[in-house]
Amino acid sequence: MKPALRENQLQAPKHWQSFRQGPALAAALERQLAPWWQQIFGYYLLKVGDLSCQLSTPECRVRYQLRLGSASITPDVVAEPDALPIACSSVDAVLLSHCLEFQNDPHHVIREAHRVLVADGYLLLSGFNPHSWLGLWRCLPAYQQQLPWQGHFFSAARIKDWLHLIGFEVMAEQRFFCSA
Repeated sequence: MKPALRENQLQAPKHWQSFRQGPALAAALERQLAPWWQQIFGYYLLKVGDLSCQLSTPECRVRYQLRLGSASITPDVVAEPDALPIACSSVDAVLLSHCLEFQNDPHHVIREAHRVLVADGYLLLSGFNPHSWLGLWRCLPAYQQQLPWQGHFFSAARIKDWLHLIGFEVMAEQRFFCSA
């Protein structure tokens, strides 16, 4: 098992168009998240990372949606996912869409999300499956420096272990989007 902590800075995708079939993946993710938005109530949803900021969430019942990302996408707040400029216990839901794969310390990103969430808040995560066909493409040298394959893909079991250690209850896990 590779360590999650990385020394070298990874280049995170700025737009869904940054990688092949990115727009189709974004649309599939929006469809998967739609039923969850009907169940989540509150005042603040924090979309963390450039890809999260670009997801459409019209079904969301949370009153205010705050987009936190890099300056290149004109978010509401410019900040890094591992240093959220948000008060403790002040957000009802956090969306991390394909964020952990491109962070030097993904554990810290999850701890930051936990810090800003209210008790019984929701953390919605999406990521690439390292054991999928897409994940296997990473083994080919020609793809290792391209998006999204240059990221560090984590298995669902590993991420669930991190979440349990922090105190999260995993309510659901879904797999979707098989690219041709």
